[in-house]
Amino acid sequence: MEWCVLGIMNPSILVLLLVLCTVLPTDGQDFQKFKAKHVKTANEMCTEEMKKINNSPELKVEKQKCKKKNTFILDTIDNIETVCNITAYHKNYHKSNNTFTIVDCTAEDINGDPCKYTGEKKNNAAIYIACDQNKLPVHYGKPKNNKGKLNIFT
Repeated sequence: MEWCVLGIMNPSILVLLLVLCTVLPTDGQDFQKFKAKHVKTANEMCTEEMKKINNSPELKVEKQKCKKKNTFILDTIDNIETVCNITAYHKNYHKSNNTFTIVDCTAEDINGDPCKYTGEKKNNAAIYIACDQNKLPVHYGKPKNNKGKLNIFT
């Protein structure tokens, strides 16, 4: 909330900021689901971590047996939350100024039994997250246009 106290004088800018602060994510995720799906403190095995997501009705959103892809952020939730304090670049989406270590887990077969995943660790990656009105991360990824394709913002 510090950025809201920087002495903004123009009332129309204040109204605009208040409207922008109330934009909610479109996929219905909340902070707890975000943490469970994306935040890890060690490089944990993708297959084991994805098993938890695939077996949880609250976390799984795909219709396939195995979620196709998921990214884990290898950092503390406190460090990740700081991204929500950066000015949003599109609606409620924020891009990190600092880099993070992430692991992209990709299913070898979305209908496999059991689901098996390969992981690709990436160091020095910017993260893109959507934040709620309480400045808590609720979705990982870039916003999508109405055709389901990623919008590319820098």
